[in-house]
Order: sequence, then C-alpha cells, then structure tokens
Amino acid sequence: VGMTRAKERLYLSSQGDPERDSWAEALEPHWAIWQSSPIVQFVEYESQDSASLEIPSPSIKVRERFSSQALSAEKISEETEAPMSWDILSETNEKRVNGVVLHRIFEALKFHPCESVTELAQQWLPNVTNIEAAISFIWNNHEVPFQPLILNGEVEWGYTTKKDGNLQERRIDLWGQYNDTLWIVDYKTGSPKYRDKAFEQMSEYAETLKAHLNWQQPVQMCAVYPFSQNLFVQTY
Repeated sequence: VGMTRAKERLYLSSQGDPERDSWAEALEPHWAIWQSSPIVQFVEYESQDSASLEIPSPSIKVRERFSSQALSAEKISEETEAPMSWDILSETNEKRVNGVVLHRIFEALKFHPCESVTELAQQWLPNVTNIEAAISFIWNNHEVPFQPLILNGEVEWGYTTKKDGNLQERRIDLWGQYNDTLWIVDYKTGSPKYRDKAFEQMSEYAETLKAHLNWQQPVQMCAVYPFSQNLFVQTY
C-alpha cells in the first residue's frame, strides 16, 4: 500500500540476504530488468552513516513513469524475455491509481453529502468524465439498498485471514445489514465479464462475516460496476 502512495519517488533499502517470503525476496528476481531501466537506480553502501546515503534524484518522477504493475512477481516473470513497455506500464498504473481514488470516493459517501463527494471527485479525477454519473448510479439506485448500507454499514472493512499457513489481509468495500439480510458489496472499475471472480472473492467475505457475526439469515452479494452502470446480485 505504501508503494502506491509515492508522489514523486520511492526508496527501498535492505541489508543482508532477503528473508523468506519478504518483499526483498519477491523483488530480487526482477533486479536484472530494473537495472536496465532509466528510472530505477541501485546503489550499494558499505557505511550506514546517514551522510553517505545521498541518492541522486532520477530525472523522471515515479508517478509519471513508474508503475506498481512492475511489482507483480507473476507478471514480470512471464515477461522476462520481452518485458512490457514503460508506456503500457504507465497507463496501467494510471488505471490502478484511479481505482484506489475511486474506492476512497465511494467510501466518502458514508461521511459526506453526495453533492460534496461528487464535487470533490471531479477535482480529484478531472479526466474521468463520467464520475458524476457513476456516483449517482450508486447513491440513487433502489435495486440494492445502497444508501442505508453506506450510512449504517461498514466501509473499507479490513480483516486478516490465514491461508496455506500464511496471514493475508482482506478488505471489504461495503457490508451491512438491511431487513434481516446481510449485504456484501464490491465496487468494480473493470469489465463486468470478470464478475465471477468478484463473486468468488465475496464468497470468502461471506464466510468470514457469517462466522464473525454468527449470522444465520440470508446473505446477498453484489458486484457493482458504476461506470458501465451494471450491477449483479447473487445469493450466498
């Protein structure tokens, strides 16, 4: 998460051999690719004296050209012989950043009037032309009780689960109770054709919430695509 918040530059430091399952170990296989990139610099220091840790600033800012997509181990390992161009990675990064901002905008509906959120969204994402319609689709939709769920439920609700012996973090966009039904909502900015994956993830959320709440009543899962103005509901 911290990597996606970098405004101009991202610095990573390490000492000694990478520990198992650490970020350093995950990044190590991709050093050869990054060492040939004009916007990634590797500097080795023998001294821990802070005076020696002056790194020359790259000529290109992180947000302009560096992509969090480059940190995907699976993707880069597939592209080792013919890595994706920086232009494609930059475009992918812009979509990812917009996705993070959009989730924060939808989260803000719980704490601020819809009109204020819409105005803020237009300032944050001036190039997203249909942002007002996307927010309106959620706030004024009656097929799913979004307003009571947003106002009375939980937004960006995080928890930790154990899978294959490892702790993993999860975050539910929106969940709440309405008329004796537990609703789980997942905001999506991609294509609706991948909704099966969304429902697979929400099924895991449902299991967690049922155990957390000792819930015995109905559970409804909703994948909502506000920009294409589509939503899909399944009963768990």
